[in-house]
Amino acid sequence: MAITATSLTASVKSIEAKTTYAVPFIVNAYSADLSGTEEIKAAPAAGQIVVEQLSVICLVKDITVTIGAGETGGAVTSTIWGPLPFQEEVTGAGYMMGVQYTWRPVHAIWLPATTSLTVDASGAGAVLITAEGKVVS
Repeated sequence: MAITATSLTASVKSIEAKTTYAVPFIVNAYSADLSGTEEIKAAPAAGQIVVEQLSVICLVKDITVTIGAGETGGAVTSTIWGPLPFQEEVTGAGYMMGVQYTWRPVHAIWLPATTSLTVDASGAGAVLITAEGKVVS
């Protein structure tokens, strides 16, 4: 099933750094039934995606979620985080609880030039991914 990615405005102004520009982004990507590889942030025509923070929330039993750079043959080309294991959690009152992972790496993750940020799931499930960073050209 397809993932719906919503880009939020992180800044209304590009940041000039020497001879390059860094445009901030925040992407909120949700799928009610993620079952395969999907694109979270499209590859820039020129430049690189720089990931500064990732969050993954899942409410499903026994799947793993992998965040990566690019897609090859229905899987992420290069894994940057994961596979993250998710298991169903039920409260004493019988309510299902989602599990969340958040990662803010010490050093930003630079994806290869003109490569998309992708997600892959080992099975079907409701998954929400939030990514923050910059596109540097």
